[in-house]
Amino acid sequence: MKVKVRKKLLLLSIIITFFMMVNLTLLTVLQNQNKALQNVILDFRNVSRDLYELHRSMLNMVNADQAFATTEQIPFLQQFIKSSDEFKANIYSLKQSLISLPLAYKMLEEVESIFLSWLNTSYPNIKRYQNTTSQAEASRLSQSLDESIRTEAIQHITGLVAQVKNLWYQHVVTVVNDVNAKARFIQIRSIAMAIGTVLFLILFSFWITRGLVSRPPEIS
Repeated sequence: MKVKVRKKLLLLSIIITFFMMVNLTLLTVLQNQNKALQNVILDFRNVSRDLYELHRSMLNMVNADQAFATTEQIPFLQQFIKSSDEFKANIYSLKQSLISLPLAYKMLEEVESIFLSWLNTSYPNIKRYQNTTSQAEASRLSQSLDESIRTEAIQHITGLVAQVKNLWYQHVVTVVNDVNAKARFIQIRSIAMAIGTVLFLILFSFWITRGLVSRPPEIS
């Protein structure tokens, strides 16, 4: 009889180990989902920051460009050059972050192309003006600026950036919903496994106890 009890206990140990391994696997997957969600939130913050900085640098460029065209003051020209460098840096950062979204990435490349076209048309050899102090040279440059080129470029860039924002936000919402759905499914399975383990232990204990109680008395 003792041999039978040992076999039952061994079987119980194996089954409990199996349940524990399954629950451990589910918890590991759940932790991975939480990490994925944290990464998405971090990416969301970084991309949102870069989009804000891109918009800010674009507004600074427009204001500096308009002010320089109106006043011919060199500080406005230098501010425009500084803002244009920031704009290029922001585009580069966004392209690195959104490389997994082909359509958004393509739109950023188009934004970059329009931006460079604006610079090459309105500010040829822009680096030459980086540290310029010649008022006469600044005057000739401001008089050659074409407002329609700036207006058209900004309209196109603004529209494309708005589309990039929408694509990015839709992507984030989709990923978050997917992660949350998987997390809920794993949690439900974990709870079900825990309840099943408890019920199994109760039934198994009853089975062992019943076998011992129903054992006939030994005759001495």
